[in-house]
Amino acid sequence: MALGMLFGVLAGLPAAALVIVVSRRTPPPPSDDGYIDVQPTYQPTYADEVTPYTHLFRRAAGMPALHDRQATIDELRSHLAYLEDEQVSR
Repeated sequence: MALGMLFGVLAGLPAAALVIVVSRRTPPPPSDDGYIDVQPTYQPTYADEVTPYTHLFRRAAGMPALHDRQATIDELRSHLAYLEDEQVSR
């Protein structure tokens, strides 16, 4: 039994080594071509992108509901309309 445990631990060492190597990798240096790559740091997960079980889990765990894509679109459209009205009134 001890031999089996020893081999099990040894079998996990390559995976642990890969995790350590990947976590220590440094990002590439910035380029000097003047292009700034802007990536959003937060990408919301919408309700239509997950399984129904996710909604049940979130409700049972007391977590807030996921964003509704159409509600987000409607909110952005109303904000755009407000900004356009402000631009016209000037």
